[in-house]
Amino acid sequence: LRKDTKKISETTSGQVCYELGANRFRYKQSLTFNNLDDEDYIEKNSFKFQENNYGKVVSALSKFKNDPKVIDKKKYHLFLETLMTIKRRNPDSRNKIITAFKESYQHKEGISDFKQFLLHEFGINEVTIEDEVKIKNFFENESQNPERLHDMYLSAYVNKSDYTTISEITQQLYSLKQVVLIAPIGQQFITSDNPGFSMDRKLVASLGGFGGDFLFYFPLSPTACLYLNSKDKESRGIIEKTTYSVIIDANEVKKINLASQSISLKYVFASTKTYLEAL
Repeated sequence: LRKDTKKISETTSGQVCYELGANRFRYKQSLTFNNLDDEDYIEKNSFKFQENNYGKVVSALSKFKNDPKVIDKKKYHLFLETLMTIKRRNPDSRNKIITAFKESYQHKEGISDFKQFLLHEFGINEVTIEDEVKIKNFFENESQNPERLHDMYLSAYVNKSDYTTISEITQQLYSLKQVVLIAPIGQQFITSDNPGFSMDRKLVASLGGFGGDFLFYFPLSPTACLYLNSKDKESRGIIEKTTYSVIIDANEVKKINLASQSISLKYVFASTKTYLEAL
């Protein structure tokens, strides 16, 4: 469903879930900085394990089972990491992150941190007056260059030891009780071009909200939606990773779908045209 024209059409995942050149480095200096020689390195390598693992886990989670399901720890952890990566790769999230980069460089702390980085990375003992001028010019010019900022955004997918946000949030979500909400017969979950959201005091957030108490929802299929409650920690005594299936009623499905629709950008997706017409 196109939000602007309300036009509904049949499509494939490849037609709507891929953005040409979105993960391509724009500058040769960025390749050098990240010790790479291929501008398409991220597209070819960074998400390979996630993509190979994701479908298998979703397939298992989407099937209702009265008893708790046991899933391989490493595969499930990688699955949650994939969800966080999907959120970060989203155009809306990307623009917010790049905007934050841009604004951070306008503060003295940004320049100070960059100087410390140079000292550490290149073994420099002291920053000269000439270097100070160069750094200032860099921040005034390059830090506002959208192409440079785009490459900085991509660096998180290469230098994961330096950019730890995804791994930290993944671990936080992994520590919670893993619940999969199952839609009743005749109902289905929708999704969008900006899937997954958190809720804090009934406020829906596309990105963030993991600092305090939160609820996290991520539609996995027309029949299943991951649900995590920050207050519901998993018992430390559990050796295996366990998930729990819970059938919810039509009103709960509607509430989740309205939230998904509210954070969508341009498109909303469902498995049937009839269901989109009813939105």
